[in-house]
Amino acid sequence: MTVTESFLNTGLTTLAGARTNEASITPIGPQAGLCLSAASACLPVGGPQPSAPVAVSIVYDPAALPPGQDESRLQFFRYDPAAAQWTLVPSQADPATHTLAASVQHFSLFAPFFVAAAGDLSSVQLFPQPWEIGDASSQYWASALTFSNLPAGATLKIFTLKGNLVWSGTAASNGLLSWDGTTRFGRKAASGNYYATFQNAGQTKTRRLVIIR
Repeated sequence: MTVTESFLNTGLTTLAGARTNEASITPIGPQAGLCLSAASACLPVGGPQPSAPVAVSIVYDPAALPPGQDESRLQFFRYDPAAAQWTLVPSQADPATHTLAASVQHFSLFAPFFVAAAGDLSSVQLFPQPWEIGDASSQYWASALTFSNLPAGATLKIFTLKGNLVWSGTAASNGLLSWDGTTRFGRKAASGNYYATFQNAGQTKTRRLVIIR
């Protein structure tokens, strides 16, 4: 399925009261929302949905961004009407080309937000959980496992239940870190339970995560 129409939501007032439990976010503008739809009208809920992930990218004018904001902190979010909040979509911001790109599994309302790093590890988030990598139609599918609300530069190590190191990474300036499910040896991590250990400024926090293939 291809996107035949896209609609700029000039009346999307929910951006002014942007809410998510995944990170601290700031909209690039009060009505900077985008509706993706495969129908002839904007049908973010109940309309045709893609059978496979769809690549989406936007090119923005850096001169139109709020003063003092870092382009590298931009991320896509999808509006979840059932939860009445925004859900982060793993994205790639390229300040050199002023492009924001993502892979989406649902057509819906989207908006770019600036994401701020957390001050400590008290509110770390990881999603989706469980992470169902093999089924793009699942509500628990995502192109990557995302860790948010991290301090900039915080480190993450993922271990098996036996204590073997699977993968490690460092949070970006926006407090986000994504894992594609590949181990440090270049192999796909197997289905099962793992431990994610976060460290920052002498503080340590451990969370359990599940992968389903």
